Amino acid sequence: DIRAEHILEDPSDRHSHDSYFTQVADWAAYAAHRSKWVAPIRRVRTDLWDKWGDSRLIEVNDVTQAPEPAIVVWPR
Repeated sequence: DIRAEHILEDPSDRHSHDSYFTQVADWAAYAAHRSKWVAPIRRVRTDLWDKWGDSRLIEVNDVTQAPEPAIVVWPR
């Protein structure tokens, strides 16, 4: 649980191992995909998505009727 409030990064395209923003985006996508709501598998913790807490956008559910805040399963 480390707050990341002030991260500056060059906006150029780069591999995830060279970019904190890309690593965070990759982790968020992986956590959402392996959550209990989308595609859990036994050897991966299903609570990774819950660790995102308040950073998830709950208003997404008003539009998509998704099962969990900010998770949109596509195609339906």
